[in-house]
Amino acid sequence: MGLNELPKEAEQNVVVLVPTKDYAASVNRLVHELSSRHGKLCYVSVGKSARVVAEAFQKEGIDTTNFHFIDCITKSIAIRPLATEKKMPPRSLELKVQYVTNPSALTELDVLLFRTLSEERIQAVFFDSLSTLLLYNDELAVVKFAQHLMNKVRESNSRGIFLVLREDLNSQLVKDLALFADSTLDLGGSPPTAPLSL
Repeated sequence: MGLNELPKEAEQNVVVLVPTKDYAASVNRLVHELSSRHGKLCYVSVGKSARVVAEAFQKEGIDTTNFHFIDCITKSIAIRPLATEKKMPPRSLELKVQYVTNPSALTELDVLLFRTLSEERIQAVFFDSLSTLLLYNDELAVVKFAQHLMNKVRESNSRGIFLVLREDLNSQLVKDLALFADSTLDLGGSPPTAPLSL
């Protein structure tokens, strides 16, 4: 499989190794291609608020109208003081978003994600990222959670794209997930430039 190819649709669960230095550009490219091929996309954000992610996509010309966000971080951040809130830019973007208490609440995330998959008829799940989830959880718990999620994606007949930092290539997480995923895509040292094959 070449650098610029995501596996065909028959491969439901794909682990994508993304280098840190090209992370944002790679995510934008992957999300753009995935959203153009699948009507409804569930974007699970572990490290950034859904609003920050959506506004970044908007700047890149990615339409988030059919996105459903699951935000794992916003609720765990302390409420901003009123003086700070007044300095924030206006919220011009309306989002379909649900919040998880914090990135350690794997059971809550599990329940919310699977309810969203069935109720919203999601066609693809974009999980950003399993590496970030490792900052808040034991590695074995993340492996079990990801395996469970891949099974649910298969059962729901949707697709799952699971991001992992390329720097975690030799971790137990990547080794274990390679056994459960349909394929692993290594983006190497640079973001894809040709159209991705989804």
